Amino acid sequence: GSGYLVYPNPAHGLVNVVVAAGSTGVRILGTALTGKTVADKSVSESNGAAVSIDLGGAAPGVYIMKINASTGSYTTKVTID
Repeated sequence: GSGYLVYPNPAHGLVNVVVAAGSTGVRILGTALTGKTVADKSVSESNGAAVSIDLGGAAPGVYIMKINASTGSYTTKVTID
């Protein structure tokens, strides 16, 4: 695995992001396809636990979740329904 996990997908508002334990300088950015930022969360160091991102205020649709960390970057799509 890549050490990254984003679930559930599709989601109803709350998205969980798991970043490999030991990753530092973690930044999770959620953007709409229009480019609008809907989530921006930073974690100094991941312990491997899920980080909850609340997209409850986001309109239904497809969003890009981009995760940057010391261990690399990962991008995936999440559907909010």
